[in-house]
Amino acid sequence: MVSSVRLGAALAVALTLGACGPKGPPVAVEAKHPKRTWIEAGSATPRPYVSPYETVSGCPTTLAQAESVDRVIERGCGPVRVTPDYRLEAGSLTIEAGARLEFEASAGLFIGYSHTARLEIRGEPDAPVVLTSASAAPTPGSWEGLRLFPAAAGSSLAHVELEYAGDRERSALYVEAPEVSVERMRLRDCAGTAVHVSGDGWLARYRGNTLSGLSSPVAMLITPASATAFEGDNEFPPGSRIHVLKGFIRRSGRWGDPGVPFIVTGVIDVAGADEPATLEFAPGVELRFTEGAYINVGYYD
Repeated sequence: MVSSVRLGAALAVALTLGACGPKGPPVAVEAKHPKRTWIEAGSATPRPYVSPYETVSGCPTTLAQAESVDRVIERGCGPVRVTPDYRLEAGSLTIEAGARLEFEASAGLFIGYSHTARLEIRGEPDAPVVLTSASAAPTPGSWEGLRLFPAAAGSSLAHVELEYAGDRERSALYVEAPEVSVERMRLRDCAGTAVHVSGDGWLARYRGNTLSGLSSPVAMLITPASATAFEGDNEFPPGSRIHVLKGFIRRSGRWGDPGVPFIVTGVIDVAGADEPATLEFAPGVELRFTEGAYINVGYYD
């Protein structure tokens, strides 16, 4: 059974919950300061961050082995063939506008699995980055897709075309990293769900993206913290929906209207971590609840 709630323009909804923990008299605590990440006697000025990894810039013909580098694939490069043996162990991968990467079967971009790493795709409106299959006759699921694991925090994708990727377990774009931004992405002809955000991962921004040719009506699986990323200029196939997984909302935010229903599939707890958390819904947001699902406010107050 699925219940539905639509929040119209005349209805403003805000759910507020205080910080977790028992109530009681004020407790004196030691002032906390950010931990210094530099060593510089007699000075409070941090030294500029210097990556420990070698910077490699250019237009490679293939990416075929694990590496720990700060790699820049330069503007207009390609096609760059990516084999299943490629992965970024640590460092960063920057892909500039107009580059084209073609992936063999079982290949993908796997970022931030065990060490800190970052993916930055810098496409432009007239020069998108293209990530596609190396097959002469590609079909949905011809390659693995993008995997942003927990250590890939702050990764960003802009003006990228992502096609023929994914599988039924982890989708074409799989995110376990926090604070990931996705803007002006065109994702098409993927296997399974297009975008899956799981664990402690969350989207900071999801704007101007177009999904098409999907094999599932569940266009996205997201964590509750990701629902605040939506702005009203995304496009989904008719009949699509976004499934919101169970979890906590620790920070205040506003769920935007993606133009398709949010399906709440479990218990969502609104529970501020260090200060009250306020959850708002933009006019037009449609919430549907599976059996046993609800939004829980006040339990941890």
